[in-house]
Amino acid sequence: MNQSKVDVIIPCYNYGHFLDECLQSVISQVFEDFSVTLIDNASTDDTQQRAEKWAQQDKRIHYIRNKENLGFHGSVNKALAMTCAEFVVVLPVDDYWGPLFLQSTVTALEENPEAVMAYSNWEITADTGFDYQRVHIPHTESGLVNDRDLLIMHNWIPLSFGVFKRQEFEKSGGINPLFSSLGDYELWLRMSAEGAFYYCHDVQGYLREHEKNWSKELGESGQSAYEYIYTADLVFADRERWPLHTRYLAKARQIQYLSGDALTKVARKMCRSSDPVFAFDLNECKAEFLYAVAEAALRNTEIGLKGSVGRYGSFSEAIALLDDALKSKPDFEQAAALKTEFKSAELNTVYKTWIGLHGLQEIDGQIFAERMMMQWQKNPVFHCVLFLMPGEDALLADTLYSIAGQMYQDWKIT
Repeated sequence: MNQSKVDVIIPCYNYGHFLDECLQSVISQVFEDFSVTLIDNASTDDTQQRAEKWAQQDKRIHYIRNKENLGFHGSVNKALAMTCAEFVVVLPVDDYWGPLFLQSTVTALEENPEAVMAYSNWEITADTGFDYQRVHIPHTESGLVNDRDLLIMHNWIPLSFGVFKRQEFEKSGGINPLFSSLGDYELWLRMSAEGAFYYCHDVQGYLREHEKNWSKELGESGQSAYEYIYTADLVFADRERWPLHTRYLAKARQIQYLSGDALTKVARKMCRSSDPVFAFDLNECKAEFLYAVAEAALRNTEIGLKGSVGRYGSFSEAIALLDDALKSKPDFEQAAALKTEFKSAELNTVYKTWIGLHGLQEIDGQIFAERMMMQWQKNPVFHCVLFLMPGEDALLADTLYSIAGQMYQDWKIT
């Protein structure tokens, strides 16, 4: 095979009916320096016929058929051993890309050498139509991100939409064959310990939901739950790979998962533990631990915008953890910045809710006046009475601005 910049590995088993759309999305990429390894895990449907047709049409597509089913990880590892490009992406055949997927992720990796992986924003689509749904990703703009601690909470990066550096992938240990459900999650966690990621905010990934989703079946069987718990154990036990506060964040997430308590509540209990070893270790990293819990809660659920979210805790509880982090470490700039960011977000949310109920659009005054003039002989004068409650000073200027911007100008304010 000719060496390309990117190896696209497409594992397939009895998903021939998804193959055409997947491969069409790949060959339609604006970025063209790639090679496709389509590895068929001994399918019994029409995958072979479809794949051979594509391979004849485009020399970048290489079709490999296993004599026997090697399993998902076995097929991917076989394809990895047969390829050598600098960048790699594994695209299960039931997913597909937008035309700028490779261009955006590869450019990000080339322009940011400290990044070990780049991933795109994505949406869910059903195989019966274009019913896309937004999914929660804790970032709102493209750029370098440190997802190490945030990923402890949950995985928002499907395997299909992450392009990684082969060298860093191998350094992290590659795919862990012990995971059948959360292999991508555990891989991203280990790679996040190697360096930064780059997030591309433009939606270029499409994750298909259908009746035979492998991940869906594993989730319904409870396998995913077991693997989440096991992943937390792996992180907590690995002293060389993970900083101390991240190891205890993983333990907090595990306890939260098993107990049902809010994450912020679990963090409080861990800080007050009577176990001398447990407490001693947390005392070494208390500020960093509390900050990590607060950030994970705030960013992973946007509780700063939604008020209270069950498994992570409330906005006020997360802010209180930041306050305690600052008491423990007064010069902790990250904690101070995070608190300011989300306190501002809280104020903006209060304002948006208020203005949605009480704010005036520019045309409203004119419409009211015209309706009144149908009954009165002269133009009405609006007398606006404003009630300013304690703590609402920041909202006053916007309210006055909305009134001053009215097309109808006969008004007075008290």
